[in-house]
Amino acid sequence: MPLYDLPLAELETYRPEVPEPEDFDGFWARTLAEARTVEVDVRLARVDTGAEARGDLRRHLRRRSRRG
Repeated sequence: MPLYDLPLAELETYRPEVPEPEDFDGFWARTLAEARTVEVDVRLARVDTGAEARGDLRRHLRRRSRRG
């Protein structure tokens, strides 16, 4: 069980003082501009796993993880 040094009510409203880096906006503007230049060829395909309901999927993944 995790241990916390503040009561739950204080944890829910806690906002640490984290200074924004000087070049924060510039960094993200450059990063997003660069990401937009990358050509992406996304293809979605339905895969029949035999697991239709969420519970079935969890059981399926647990069985697979036990196999190694």
